[in-house]
Amino acid sequence: MSALRNFLIYLLAGAVVAIGGVALHDHSVFAGTGNPEGSVLQPMPPPFAGVERLRIVLVGADDREERGRSDTLMLLEIAPPTQRALMLSIPRDLRAEIPGHGEQKINHAYHFGGVTLTRRTVEELLGVPTDGYVKINIDGFVKAVDTLGGVNLDVEDVEGQGRGMNYDCPQDGLVIHLKPGYQHLTGYKAMGYVRYRLSNIPGKGGTDFDRAKRQQKLIKAMIAQKLRVTKLGALYQAGREVYSCVQTNLSWRELLDLARFMRDLQPGALKSLTLPGDDRRIGGVYYYVLDESEYEQMRAEAESFLGGAGEGDAEPTRVEVLNGSGVTGAAARTADRLRAKGFVVVRVGNAPSAGHDETTILYRGDMQAEAQRMAEALGGGEVREDTGAGEAPPGTAQVQVTVGKDLAH
Repeated sequence: MSALRNFLIYLLAGAVVAIGGVALHDHSVFAGTGNPEGSVLQPMPPPFAGVERLRIVLVGADDREERGRSDTLMLLEIAPPTQRALMLSIPRDLRAEIPGHGEQKINHAYHFGGVTLTRRTVEELLGVPTDGYVKINIDGFVKAVDTLGGVNLDVEDVEGQGRGMNYDCPQDGLVIHLKPGYQHLTGYKAMGYVRYRLSNIPGKGGTDFDRAKRQQKLIKAMIAQKLRVTKLGALYQAGREVYSCVQTNLSWRELLDLARFMRDLQPGALKSLTLPGDDRRIGGVYYYVLDESEYEQMRAEAESFLGGAGEGDAEPTRVEVLNGSGVTGAAARTADRLRAKGFVVVRVGNAPSAGHDETTILYRGDMQAEAQRMAEALGGGEVREDTGAGEAPPGTAQVQVTVGKDLAH
């Protein structure tokens, strides 16, 4: 059975469990600044209040037939006081000392002793203690997408000439035939989208880098379209469905706090790193060997970042705000609201025509989730993709907001 390299997708499925609960709490008992009349419940405190640092081992594995090897391994480290997080990827072929089994590829630890041995191996490798673990399998992802009603996505024409994405793997029971273009994907088709591979030739959509970009694109689309308080019933049901596919020693409250913490991270507050090393053959076997000196330097930089210095992966989204409502000052007021939410307004002006009834939010490239976040910040607006444009050049607007009469005041 071919290995799965889609851990980020699994993580999304597991997060639905906690985020569904967060949505229920935020929407009902804890809505507003005070307690609802007659309620004896108190507003929830900030996530992990009083905790200085939390480290969680994240494992993605395919257990549909038998316990094999972990497909992807990460360490999530969060710093509640500074509201920052670090995601450290650990290559599956990394040569590591597995307690009781000698030096082997680190993904073998899962085969020898499951999550317990994997977690212990990570702790000894990195020289830091961990506080918990989350393991998610493939079924959790498919169930989450289907329970939430699928996902709308623009499928790339990877193979060219309108062929889209096609790949059959009888050994894994995987059949992928996706036409290019904007469409609705079920859970199974969404899994095919992120697992698709044609070859390892760059530019043909089959490399790990290509698959990672598709994973990130689908995750952002899911978050933008599904993980909202207006879908409480589906979120709650998805949580119940996915929970059986998640193994963790975190409590329900800790999962809630983890989801709330990750949901509220500001641009630049998340940093992604991969353990540094070199490819080597030892005894005829391929390994990824850790560069300890580079790791020590990385560790120092990571500590500095978690302490509040520097910026992480994401930059603030650049937005252009145009007044299409005909109401004086509507664009300026909208721009101020977006700045307050962390967006960078690069231009404020008038739309080519006035009299727009509905606000539109037009995004370029891979900015759908950010456009949806703007709609939520403004309390409305129709999110659309600018299909004729690619990624925005540096310094230019990535999203264009045309204010209509619905949000002019």
